[in-house]
Amino acid sequence: MELKTTEEIKGNLDTLGAKYALSRRHRHPSVSKNIVNKKGAKEIFDLDKTSDQIKKAIEFLSKIVDDEHQILFTTTRKESENLLKDTADSISMPFVISRWIGGTLTNPSNIKKRVEHYQKLKKEKSDSSWEEKYTKKECVLFQRELNKLEARFGGLEKMTEIPRALFVIDPQKEKIAVNEANIMNIPVVAVGNSDTDLSKITYPIMANCNSTKTVKYILDMISKTKKK
Repeated sequence: MELKTTEEIKGNLDTLGAKYALSRRHRHPSVSKNIVNKKGAKEIFDLDKTSDQIKKAIEFLSKIVDDEHQILFTTTRKESENLLKDTADSISMPFVISRWIGGTLTNPSNIKKRVEHYQKLKKEKSDSSWEEKYTKKECVLFQRELNKLEARFGGLEKMTEIPRALFVIDPQKEKIAVNEANIMNIPVVAVGNSDTDLSKITYPIMANCNSTKTVKYILDMISKTKKK
């Protein structure tokens, strides 16, 4: 994809409210160089740096897509879940929303078994096998199980390899996912606020991740990283 210039990205981010960081008392020491000012109780991100970070992150993610490898997308922020899911789907990538399942990266064989069980139940339902084999009460119980499995593992059906990157919205909230990626030496790309520990992030994008419009803008650019 052809990236916008730093100035174009900066202007759009400013309009969307991406510059607003948290208050000083919430700032992680590693983020200090990304702060340029203060407005009221909130600090202000250096949007020149944020714009460059976006370009570097997208270049890195584009290379993974071009090489036909996978990126795992995750967030448990309610306001960002559907945006992230749509982005992952648009470039045929796996995702985790609502709840991170421990071991997704560090114990993939166990996750694979759960995904296969989910797929088996889904296939049986589509084949009308339930109605033929089970009572109505049993079918209701199976449907409940299927719903739970879909919420937890439905986004992982496309994960056919250890991902080459983990994309996270709000790494402070997704500490378990980030730690698993660090253990597995998987690069982490993260849209994070000023409470982010940058030592755990490979490609940080420092911006107001509480701003749905900001998150959508960044995800929209990532959704264009389709294979050449």
